[in-house]
Amino acid sequence: MKKILVLGDLSKKKIHDTIFGLKPWLDKHVVAEILDVSKGKKIEKRGAEIAVVFGGDGAILSTCRGLGKNQIPIIGVHMGRFGFLAELMEKNVCASLEKIFTGKYQVHKRMLLLSRIVRAGNMINESMGIN
Repeated sequence: MKKILVLGDLSKKKIHDTIFGLKPWLDKHVVAEILDVSKGKKIEKRGAEIAVVFGGDGAILSTCRGLGKNQIPIIGVHMGRFGFLAELMEKNVCASLEKIFTGKYQVHKRMLLLSRIVRAGNMINESMGIN
């Protein structure tokens, strides 16, 4: 593995400090581009093979929405209140990522859902979700 995206809500001190504390370790293994998911913007994968998301389910869902139709495998590091979608724990993230970087992982495909609310012929909301 050569390049990854590292994402999280960088306005949260714990997530910011964890990601930037890991950056020197990550730089020894891969090219890691850090992105902030708190802005709700479109995320371009920029040649990355996976996205590592620090936070809870909300951060993972924001990443899915941000990637849109250009999905790549996403692995979550549980640091939020809800961690149903996160696979990794913060305390052993380096050991887990080393395995991933050497190809020791499986991809489980999920369905990406798009919903639209239409009233009187006008779309008033559009949202993505994962199943």
